[in-house]
Formats: sequence, C-alpha cells, structure tokens
Amino acid sequence: MKNSIYIFFLLFTVSLNAQAFQQKDFSIGFPHEKPDQAVDILFGNSFINGWIEVDITGTYSNQNSVGIIKKLFQIGTNPSNSVWYPPTSRIVEAAGPILDNIYIGDIVWDSAINQYKLTIYHTSPNGNPYNIRLTQHSYDQTVLGSTTLGTIYTNPLNGNNRHSVYYNDNVGIGTVTPENAENWGKVLEVKGNEHSKIITSSSKITTGIWSHDYGFYGSPAGGMAGTSTNHPYSLVTNKTPKMTISTDGNVGIGTTNPQNKLDVNGTVHAKEVKVDMAGWADFVFEKDYQLPTLDEVEQHIHEKGHLPNIPNTKEVTENGLSLGENQKLLLQKIEELTLYSIEQNKLNKEQSELLRQQQHEIQDLRNEIKVIKK
Repeated sequence: MKNSIYIFFLLFTVSLNAQAFQQKDFSIGFPHEKPDQAVDILFGNSFINGWIEVDITGTYSNQNSVGIIKKLFQIGTNPSNSVWYPPTSRIVEAAGPILDNIYIGDIVWDSAINQYKLTIYHTSPNGNPYNIRLTQHSYDQTVLGSTTLGTIYTNPLNGNNRHSVYYNDNVGIGTVTPENAENWGKVLEVKGNEHSKIITSSSKITTGIWSHDYGFYGSPAGGMAGTSTNHPYSLVTNKTPKMTISTDGNVGIGTTNPQNKLDVNGTVHAKEVKVDMAGWADFVFEKDYQLPTLDEVEQHIHEKGHLPNIPNTKEVTENGLSLGENQKLLLQKIEELTLYSIEQNKLNKEQSELLRQQQHEIQDLRNEIKVIKK
C-alpha cells in the first residue's frame, strides 16, 4: 500500500497570568504491511520549559488503533537558559489495543538536525490512522507554533519495556476513595461488592488475589491468594522460592517439589508438636500379648543388629522417621522392658525369700551341732 500521511493542525494560544497555553493537532496514517515505522515530532531549537502533554488516540475505523495513550513531559531550563534539563516523562492514561501498536518516546536533542524531537513508534504491520494532540503550558513562551511532523521512516523500537504508568497518589479501582487509614505512602485498592480480584496472567498461568464475602473455590469467606490455573504457587524472597504449594496441596518449605502434605528442608523449632495417632502401645499389657523372651531378643540383636520391630539405620536413612510411629515403637519397647523388670523383680523376691529360708535352716543346723558336741 502506498505510504500516505495526512497532516493537519489546529493551533491556538492563550495567555493567562503570564502563563502561555498552546495546543496543536496532527493526523497520521501509518502504511499497511510495514512494521517498525516511526515519525518524529520536531519542536525546533528554542528552549522548552513548562510541561508538554502528548495525546495519541485511535479511530474506530480500525479496531487495532482503538484507545488512547497520554504521556506527560515536565521540562525546565536553568536561570541563565544555557542548559536544557532532560524531561521527566510518564504515561498518565493508557487504554485499548492501541497499546500494542504505539510507543511514545522521549523529547531529545538531535544534533544532526539541530532541534528537539519526539519519536512516535508504530510497531504493528497493519496500517492504522491516529490523531496526535500536543498541549503545552509554559511560564514564558510556547514552541508549538513552529512544531512540525516529519515523514514516516523505518525505525525499530529497541527493548521490551514499551510503556510505563506513573500515578503519584492512592489509586482506587471500583472506588473514588481508596482506603488508607494507616497513612501508607501509596495504596492501590480494588473494591467490589461481594467479590474483588487482582489477577496477573501469562499465556498459560493465571495468578491472583481474591476477597470474597462468601465461600469460593471451596474456601470459606475471606481472602485468598494463589493460582486459578493448575499450577503451583510459590512465596519468593530475594528472587528465590522459599515456600511452594503444589497442585495436589502439598506444601514445601525449602523445597519446590513437596511429596507430603508438609515437607521442610531444614530445622523445625516448636514449643510443642501434637501427632494424631490410631492406636497406642498399651497392647503390650494385655493378657494375651506374647512377650518375647530375652533369649529371643538376644538372638534377634545378634542376627539383625537392632531391636525387633525397630527400623534399622538403612531404613531410617532412606525413608526418614515417622514421628508418631516411632514414639509408639519406643513406648512398646519401654513397656516390654517394664514387663521384663517386673518379672525380674518377682524372681528377685522369690530368690530373696528362698535365701532367707536357707539361712534360717543353716542357723538351725548350727544350733543342733552345738548341742551334739556338748
């Protein structure tokens, strides 16, 4: 398609309280099937001060250009007017498909043409028409009267950071009075009626923060954070994941691949740990319990190198230690040891009684021998 550019301008100047105000409009049509096109707004070589606002709006004749981008430049000179301070710029309004096709550069000095310029980049290969409005407020003089629009040329946009938004105040979405009772520096509030949601998404993953007055996703009423797609959710500090919730509900601290409801790759310090148990080791005290003999225990230790029913070193190293089951086994061994001690105590008593009787009989015999000798 033949390159075409249509330019018109509306220019007016108002002076109020020694301040100059000026606007100028351009229309431009970027060529079809030619991506990475650009056009320069040429401000001349006069010093610029005050602020300049650039508005680019699309038209509904082409859906790819629908929307608006508004960028503000704050510009100043020093008292001697010998140095032009570089502008600080920010996007103050942006919406619509136009964001994918248009990028507003910065006002810079071009020594090759001896004037200030602002480059508008058009990254879409489709031909799209746009309207450009320039607005300047200045304390002394404006420069838009001599501002012109250059010709379209090929100029690819470098980098991926095409747009940024700056708003120096609390921001409310769904409310004109964002809540900031604690006087934070800045607040972003998203307000709904019964529900509200902030989401970020890529081509495959959607992550969000939700507030719900009623249960949602099977959760009770309250706040939620996580993914609404089938992907894990991690908490990150210093660009490193510290806690991960997997898609099956397992939680990992210090690991991103938890295999249990809670996997901790590190030390757990607690005042108390409570473990739910199904059964306990008191069966040892039941009458029908077959208490192994000490000879059997000795033989098992000699053959296996560990107590019966207690995992060995290899098993613990490979599979870890079940806290609840281990406590149960340890108690079983304590109760078995208690039974052994009770039996040993009974035997000791019997032996003590037998020894007492024997000592009594010996003494009787000694007395009889003394009588005979007389």
